[in-house]
Amino acid sequence: MDETSATYFAAVIGGGPAGSACALRLARLGYPVALIADEPGARVGETGGPRLTRTMDRSGISLRRDIGWPVERFHSVWGSADEAVRDEVFWHATGGRSLPRPVFDRHLQDAAAEVGATVFRNVSAAGVICEADRFCIHLRHVGRSATCVAEFIIEASGRRTRSVVHPDASRYFVDGLVCASVLVDLPARMTASAIVEAVPTGWFYVVPFEGRHVLCFFTDADLLTARPDASFLRQMLASSSLLAGLTRVDGTSGVGVRDARTSIRTLLWRGKWIVAGDAAWTLDPLSGDGIERAVDSGTAAADAIVKAFQSKSSRPLRQYAVASAEKFRRLLAARHDVYGREMRWRQAPFWRSRALAVSLGSS
Repeated sequence: MDETSATYFAAVIGGGPAGSACALRLARLGYPVALIADEPGARVGETGGPRLTRTMDRSGISLRRDIGWPVERFHSVWGSADEAVRDEVFWHATGGRSLPRPVFDRHLQDAAAEVGATVFRNVSAAGVICEADRFCIHLRHVGRSATCVAEFIIEASGRRTRSVVHPDASRYFVDGLVCASVLVDLPARMTASAIVEAVPTGWFYVVPFEGRHVLCFFTDADLLTARPDASFLRQMLASSSLLAGLTRVDGTSGVGVRDARTSIRTLLWRGKWIVAGDAAWTLDPLSGDGIERAVDSGTAAADAIVKAFQSKSSRPLRQYAVASAEKFRRLLAARHDVYGREMRWRQAPFWRSRALAVSLGSS
């Protein structure tokens, strides 16, 4: 990393789908842009739905077919003990994909670099100072530091609680959802299948991953008495009607735990700074289209910045922020509706809290 400073039209903090889509859009429109991509985390269990290819095509990104694993059928046990199966290929002419995020993110970063974006890989934004109507971004990489300057800044750094640009921009959390995940084996006939199943204490989501499947269990943090381990997941699995007959969790299996809360940042725009993707707001994975939303969000953020620059007005940025907040409100209502379809355990703490949210959301 060169320690001298460079100047860009815009700097994008975050090398995930939203950040890369934003940088790609700006570079394709001819604007100098820096994409600051921190070291990726090992995220598993993430999928793109059948519309992912169309979303990426619309954003000018070609999705390589060798990235990820196909999801051709979707099995669900939700609202009753009956299993429902949907053939994704039949209904959408293409299936979804389970994606290895580090590989997928690198693919998107490469696409941005190919059209002219400057990509700083494995580099973090250690701090940002706004001076003379420009942003000075302090970069850090393995003990080395540098700076870059930009007129506009897009924060697409994921669901981190604190903004590196505006630390006062806190987040409002809708729930306390956490995800415990582990690798499991399913029968060969389920190789290209995804499964969602509700149980009294939460819900399971299972997707293909590297020849096996990732089993994710979602529940609220305040319902846990200790960090989830293999024994805990076996206990939860025993309460299922479908998955209990398809797989098991080994006693030596390593369990990962991550934040899955639905939340929105209290500030989405200020001056020449805006947020995109999960940095703006997050929905729990029940929606199943987080990657598509992130790509769309990054592209929309880029378009808003260009319009603001060309019109010499902040109005396009304000309109982007208002539209983003409104979309969150609509999707939150849809999420409440999906949770409201599960009536079997309305008095159980996990589902009772969702029923209350449904009631409040419809009042």
